[in-house]
Amino acid sequence: ESGELDSFNMDDALEKDEVARFTSSAIRSIEGLNSFATEDTILAHLDKLLTVFKDYPNEKSSIIARTGVIPFVEMLQMPNPKIVHAILKIINMIVEDGTIRESFSVMGGIASTLQYANRKFSRPIRQETSVFIKQMLSAGRKTMQMFIGARGLPVLVDFIASEEDFTHNKDLVLIGIDC
Repeated sequence: ESGELDSFNMDDALEKDEVARFTSSAIRSIEGLNSFATEDTILAHLDKLLTVFKDYPNEKSSIIARTGVIPFVEMLQMPNPKIVHAILKIINMIVEDGTIRESFSVMGGIASTLQYANRKFSRPIRQETSVFIKQMLSAGRKTMQMFIGARGLPVLVDFIASEEDFTHNKDLVLIGIDC
């Protein structure tokens, strides 16, 4: 019985150590997000974050609590479509958490994200933006009010009204209608 307990404690300790290593790695990656870094460096940090948030979804809130959401909002200002697409994926993962979603919204994240719903951006970027919009509007009254305050309604109208090729953009139109 003592051997089983020791084995259980060892497994538990190893798992906690692994989570701590990945959490530290994610925090370093967030701290490494800045506009002066190279595209490859930023994308490597974002890829690491995607992996950590997928593998350890319960750690998102503790990681973001330590780093804040400002680095993500700032990365949305990058003119690089690869970086924007990757950061939108991460934002969609982190705003699943209500506390993070509210913090992201208060820090200007809604308006910064909504700009990517515009037709001048690539379809993958617009799709990630539509996922974000759907999350914002299904989150509750307060988030919906912030969405409207960030001029989100014209974005929904644009999804519905301006899609020339419905068959190609059906998902975007339907998200606009659904919201």
